[in-house]
Amino acid sequence: MKKKLIIFAMHPIPYLSPIFREIYKMNKNTIVFFLDTLGFKKHYNPYFKTTLVENKTIINGYKNYFLKNLSKKVITGFFSRINFDVFKVIKKNENEYIFINGYQTFSSWMILLGSIIFKKKIIFKGETIREKRNIFKTILIKFFFLNIKFFLYSCDGNLKFYKSLRIPNKKLISFPCCVDYDFFLSYRKKYLKQRNKIRKKFGFKNKTKVILFVSKFIKRKNPGELIKCIKLMNSNNNIHLLFVGGGPEENNMRLECKKNNIKAKFISFLSQKRLGEVYLISDIYVNTSYYDASPKTLNEALCFDIPIISPIKNIGQAKDIILDVKNGYKYQQGNLNDLINKIRKSFKLNRTILVKTNKLLIKKTHPKVGASNLLKNIEL
Repeated sequence: MKKKLIIFAMHPIPYLSPIFREIYKMNKNTIVFFLDTLGFKKHYNPYFKTTLVENKTIINGYKNYFLKNLSKKVITGFFSRINFDVFKVIKKNENEYIFINGYQTFSSWMILLGSIIFKKKIIFKGETIREKRNIFKTILIKFFFLNIKFFLYSCDGNLKFYKSLRIPNKKLISFPCCVDYDFFLSYRKKYLKQRNKIRKKFGFKNKTKVILFVSKFIKRKNPGELIKCIKLMNSNNNIHLLFVGGGPEENNMRLECKKNNIKAKFISFLSQKRLGEVYLISDIYVNTSYYDASPKTLNEALCFDIPIISPIKNIGQAKDIILDVKNGYKYQQGNLNDLINKIRKSFKLNRTILVKTNKLLIKKTHPKVGASNLLKNIEL
């Protein structure tokens, strides 16, 4: 009989559910404990300024339970997760391995403490790529990591973070950034023939070049850089920007687009079920973030065979997902001429090579890969 694997997750997330399903398929003694109902029940998201509907299917396909969260601050912050029931879960003798997602909450530290007290083997998953921090934070992280048996790294940037802390190779397990590829590929196959019809619904003509941006509208995500870039390219009035998301920068973005006669359409946050539409009707996906440890939108874009553009620096899996000339381009953050050049080149990419490259990348980063690597290395 395989040993039990206990996974503690912040809350149900579309990007993690397919991984949990694959782990459960391979080891039925896996149980996921969620520290909050965020993402499962209806809630208001202040970033997108919208109420997100409940998603009951997000927990299908694997055994799971919700632990009571005593915190009233359910979105982010150290005290956003306060779950004393984690001690009861960890105390059970049959729970051999404890899987912790991140160190950023009070409950994360309680899980660590409980695992040490009850002598459990700890698996850690965190997607940060910051190698340089102040001394105090570095000491805290190193202390947290003292009792970790295995570390799961999600991309090249995440691996470099662990290497910067001198984590030995024998403790590192590849656990690639991924999304529900099967869902998005199925969506594309089903609706591809209706692409022009869906574009028309959004107000785009067949010949219009649509550049997609999906993210929070905040300064760290740097949407203004894309707007400045299109302003310089404004001689080509066939380009139309499609912004999907929400946040405090939206008014400024709208004003800049209007001021510079840039054609842009703004859509509020979309559920995963509707995200497929915007990828399907777009011609290029552009990420302009100053910092993003693991922008899953890069993985989503792979499923729709559109060129992907992203900064080289401080973007977790840019090196893993974007292969220059083949399926997109990496550019120098802040260099508008470089971004313009990469956008123009992306419109001319070889379609056959792009499709073949994306297919291989999806296979390489599929949820099955991470699940298999994890279970194989810890010998469950």
